[in-house]
Amino acid sequence: GFQVQLDLTGIFMHGKIPTLKISLVQIFRAHLWQKIHESLVMDLCLRDDQLVLRADGAHIPASDVSVGTQLVGDDNKPCVVSAIHRGTAEMYSFHPVVEKDGDLTERGFVCTPNHIVCLKMPEPYIQHGDKDVTVVYYQLVQDNILGFMRPQLKKTEFRVDPHQFGAVVTDAQARCKQAADDEAAAATSSGCKVKVTHSKPMQRYAVTFLSVPTGSAYRLGATGFSYRRHLGAPNVPTLDDAQKSAENFLASLPRDNQIWDVKARDYAVFAEMYASYASDLRMYLAPAACAAWEDNKEVRDLADGVGLSPHELGWIVGLWLGDDSEKGPGFTIDMVGDAESLERLKKLAQKMALEVIIPPQRAIGDNSCQVLLLSEMQPLPSEIQPSEPEGNVFTKRTNSLASPTPVSQMDEQSRKRIKHNDDNSGNSFSQALEALGIPYSQGKSMSEDVIAKLVATPEAFRRGMLAGLLDSDGHPSTSEERYTHYCFTQSCDHKDIMVLAQRIARSLGCRANVTEMDYFDSRENKRSEEHHNFTLCIGGSAILADLDLALSRKRIPVENFESGFKQNPMLRTFSVSKEPAATFTGFQIDNESNRFLLADGTVTHNCQVFDQELDALEIETVQKETIH
Repeated sequence: GFQVQLDLTGIFMHGKIPTLKISLVQIFRAHLWQKIHESLVMDLCLRDDQLVLRADGAHIPASDVSVGTQLVGDDNKPCVVSAIHRGTAEMYSFHPVVEKDGDLTERGFVCTPNHIVCLKMPEPYIQHGDKDVTVVYYQLVQDNILGFMRPQLKKTEFRVDPHQFGAVVTDAQARCKQAADDEAAAATSSGCKVKVTHSKPMQRYAVTFLSVPTGSAYRLGATGFSYRRHLGAPNVPTLDDAQKSAENFLASLPRDNQIWDVKARDYAVFAEMYASYASDLRMYLAPAACAAWEDNKEVRDLADGVGLSPHELGWIVGLWLGDDSEKGPGFTIDMVGDAESLERLKKLAQKMALEVIIPPQRAIGDNSCQVLLLSEMQPLPSEIQPSEPEGNVFTKRTNSLASPTPVSQMDEQSRKRIKHNDDNSGNSFSQALEALGIPYSQGKSMSEDVIAKLVATPEAFRRGMLAGLLDSDGHPSTSEERYTHYCFTQSCDHKDIMVLAQRIARSLGCRANVTEMDYFDSRENKRSEEHHNFTLCIGGSAILADLDLALSRKRIPVENFESGFKQNPMLRTFSVSKEPAATFTGFQIDNESNRFLLADGTVTHNCQVFDQELDALEIETVQKETIH
């Protein structure tokens, strides 16, 4: 017989009785089969290689998530995975519109068609006209054609009409009567004969002109002043009233209504049909951090043990990590341009019972010297102290670092002290680095576990680390075309440090993007194809003005963050495209909002199908756990 395909399925019916086939097909009208499928199969999931933020600071692919894994909710609190589902499906990619080269750039995320994407609608705002004030906002409405809720642009106008008082905030009747009396007084002074009447049922005052002089601007008849509230036309007598009414209406709009939870497939259809509306929507980020990190007692105890605050310990660790020195308790500091860093280093060293030593070394042109943090507080002989640098250099330090004097050329006392600290005996700074998991004696290459451990620390420590990194090799940028931000540069050999800086910045609520470019050798005046530099741009949060950098020339005033934005860096313009089918992992979490964070802080939705189905069947909690 003839075959008929059930709506939106791969199921075909065969038979010669058309009425029976029509009856069965009608059962599944209005996409019922698709709805049944979505209620039973949990494919609201991420592609297996999509990175998510674990509560301990690690970035793990979705495929590594298991029942009991702690992730981070959109409220920055830990949440536990209670169920897992895996499979294969077609994919949708949500990616930033502007992407830059480099394997550390933002790539968005890839998910299944039914994965719920969290999008932010534009903030409502007030628009001013000559005779009106308008509140412009988005509202979710049911679209019967699309079959789901979608954003729609709305406008509520407060027009100026000197005879309408119904929409004023207070004293509408008294102000209406006063306006009518003023009109009658003005007309009477012009020689008109008038009468003022009040209609309570109509909530209206009327000034009736019984007679007017020849050539007068007034006319016979009545002029009405109403204090009745007209819902369809919220007119007010003055622009000030319109402004106040608009502000009150704006305050009444629900703020949580600015987030649209929509399936990936549905958004793709919506974006094609309503391109202008779609262009106003943004993926949004939260600080890629967990509130539980504030309870990291190990870091607080470590800071107390060396006599520093968490911020001070973070700063000295960041300054050491941002230096190109491979290992040892050494820093490369521009003795003129970075003198403030050297002074802070001396103060912190004194608290740690250490001494800042500048051993003899070859002179170089940029005033940079190798500085060591050593124990045993006796001073070095004065004859090996470096001479005062010439010139007044305030330029950004490059990768051309000072070469320390070989140990064989130092005096006996210097050699003993450096050997003593290489052995990590009594050097509290070296011991702090090892306690933090940093491979102090093996260079600055860090594993994922070490990076996660440094990120999952109290905010004060992370602020200090970022300040130290920026003091070592960062500079502020206040380009008019972009938001106020910092740039931090590292060679390709120190990719781990760049990853750490990026994650710290994102954990503080900043936008942090990395670009990769060829290294430019200023001495040879040409680019190197073998070596590359990473540049990290950090911006989007006024917290950057409160990092407490040592170098005053690198500090950005808080006013720049309050007035220097062209766009909110925590919101992303994006596009969506289809991707080939791939394996996916979906998981249900136990927080109230059903939202969690991807590795870069992007807010997305989890899966809540299991509990919805089990609740509908009134299954007990113990049985739910067994079914999970």
